[in-house]
Amino acid sequence: MAASFLSPHKEGVVVTVWVVPGSKKTTLAGLYGDFLKVKVTEPPESGRANKMVLSFLAGLCGIPAADALLLSGASSRNKRILLKNASIDVVSDKLRADGTGG
Repeated sequence: MAASFLSPHKEGVVVTVWVVPGSKKTTLAGLYGDFLKVKVTEPPESGRANKMVLSFLAGLCGIPAADALLLSGASSRNKRILLKNASIDVVSDKLRADGTGG
């Protein structure tokens, strides 16, 4: 069964995340309600934190960074990210392996 922060999309999987910018380390930090909590070292300036979240999630899920797209939340901590050409089961397994319990 997929985690509550994952949903299917016609082009892949949507991950709903809660971002904590300006952290000491880029990491998954478990759950925040129905969101996957992601800490990134970049500040929330000029889209730097957004770019890091996309790159980080793509790397964890084994897809090219260009296949991680921000669907909503460009200026919010709450973001919806599309991981193109990914399956919900594979993404769930990869995130679980990284410690979310996904």
